[in-house]
Amino acid sequence: MENIYFSSTLLWHESVEQVVRQAASDQLPGIEIWAPHVFIQESDPRIIRKTKPTEMQFTMHAPSWDLNITSIDYSVRIASVNSIIQSIELADKLNADSITIHPGYKSLANWTQTFYEELMQEALYWIYQRAGELGKRISLELMEERPKEVAVTPDVMNKLVQPFSDMYTTFDVAHITKPSDAPLFFNQMNRCDKIHISDNTAAQMHVPLGTGLIPEEVLQHFLQQNQKNVVEGMDTTSVSWNQNLSFIRQHLQAKERVI
Repeated sequence: MENIYFSSTLLWHESVEQVVRQAASDQLPGIEIWAPHVFIQESDPRIIRKTKPTEMQFTMHAPSWDLNITSIDYSVRIASVNSIIQSIELADKLNADSITIHPGYKSLANWTQTFYEELMQEALYWIYQRAGELGKRISLELMEERPKEVAVTPDVMNKLVQPFSDMYTTFDVAHITKPSDAPLFFNQMNRCDKIHISDNTAAQMHVPLGTGLIPEEVLQHFLQQNQKNVVEGMDTTSVSWNQNLSFIRQHLQAKERVI
């Protein structure tokens, strides 16, 4: 399956070790491990690494729930940065090569964009410094259009990562309001090392591929890119995992017929 990774949150009810075993059984080349999945279960990174087949790769998603690296409350900013740094240190223990982090959001929507971008640059500096010490790569994720989000366009994303020579970006297909715009946004975003891919319905984001409103040709377009594609979602059963796996296998079969 080349560059298709699954997020560990698709099997949220399982231990990370079991997610790795399932991915190996399904012949997936990699897993994006959500740091909270490890922290909440108090899993041992050494056991996770021992469970991993030699050829399997890990990426990581830092915590994002309850965090805000651009909060106007200094204590919240510092706690958020420290939580992300913990996930960088976990990635080092797991030998995960790219750590996706969420940008901050506006505590007060009517304060200027520039104010929040400056707060974010400061936070990114400290995160980038620790990642550099450990030889880890940070990837900042493009967010969906909501009133308090700071980083929702390629221009802003490019500006945020530009001062940091080894900082990359994560493009999330489901975060683009108009799916037909997604390829254009993707082409405008610099240093993209990872694609997050899932479907959307009118009521819910990050549903299994092929079960929502994003046209199949858009999903296929991104699955054909050279970057790692991380299939995202959250489920406490195996349903979403299996639905996504079925879609990916059908995609690969269709690709082989074309070739």
